[in-house]
Amino acid sequence: MLEISLNMYHAVALGAFLFWLGGVITSKISLLNRYCIPAPLVGGLCFSIVNCILYSTGAASITFDDTLQSVFMIMFFTTVGFTVSIPALLKGGKAVLLCLLVAVVMIPVQNFLGGGVMALFGKDPLLGIGCGSIALVGGPGTAAAYGPELEAAGAVGGSVVSIAAATFGLVAGSLMGGPTARRLINKYGLRPDSASLRASAPSAEVLATDVASEDETFSSSSPRFVKGFMVLLLAVGIGSQVSAWLTALTRNTALNRARSNARHGGAALSEQTPSQEPGPEETVLQRERRAVLQRALEELPAGSRALLYRKYYYRQSTAQVAAELGLTERAVEGKLYRLKKRLRKSLGGEGHAGT
Repeated sequence: MLEISLNMYHAVALGAFLFWLGGVITSKISLLNRYCIPAPLVGGLCFSIVNCILYSTGAASITFDDTLQSVFMIMFFTTVGFTVSIPALLKGGKAVLLCLLVAVVMIPVQNFLGGGVMALFGKDPLLGIGCGSIALVGGPGTAAAYGPELEAAGAVGGSVVSIAAATFGLVAGSLMGGPTARRLINKYGLRPDSASLRASAPSAEVLATDVASEDETFSSSSPRFVKGFMVLLLAVGIGSQVSAWLTALTRNTALNRARSNARHGGAALSEQTPSQEPGPEETVLQRERRAVLQRALEELPAGSRALLYRKYYYRQSTAQVAAELGLTERAVEGKLYRLKKRLRKSLGGEGHAGT
């Protein structure tokens, strides 16, 4: 399979191209424009389809450098917070409280439903949480943040499942949101008030069209734009520090609660490192697992086996492996993921993930 590795500059350029492509497609296909399907969604779906065909047919595997991923995601979610209007929330009254109540109720419902479905299929219920509120309420950013936590708790593939569920929810919401909003607007004859119409230069029809396809021109007052960008950067910095404070506060509160329970007869916090020596049964099981794993490794191609040895036996970093093999770190991570997935399958599934 051909390995196509895109660095961060290629990834940014591809994103810009797909945004432009989505705008062109939505402007040419009236159905997409009429139902307010966003241009970025159309471009992203086009790439997803092409990428799926290339990977499923074994023609090529595309990997990305995710250096800018966290930066752009933080910037995006910060700008979402910029749109909050306290007067608008107060004006919403009962409708806002109803939406809040529905959201609070749906969070545990999504987790219980997701965990229950996973349990019925014989999978780890933690994966159901990844498909639940983490993905559907939190979105891709929350899924990327909590996926590794699920894996640390024993849910194999927690990151992949969470991000896939969040992406599916994002795409499905975009596909359904535009047509649903348009139907409700037409059904109830909703129109902006006269003051809003006078204050806005473009017509309501043009604004509805721009939801699906951005105007090709861009105008801005430079001082206001720079000021807004500086405020955005300031908010990112403040949010990072507040996050660190909240994390420390949560950790210290949990430790104090545990110490308090210990003083009142609960389990005391141990200051000693537990013994790492396995018992007789565990020793036999480890020996059997190593034998099964060794046979599975011998079935791999020499290059794939050498890659696993470099990473997990010789403890080389991903950057070091990538440099010695002439690959990007993202490509090495992709290869390792597929090799581990192949090993799990040959070992009988997730039940042997501990090997």
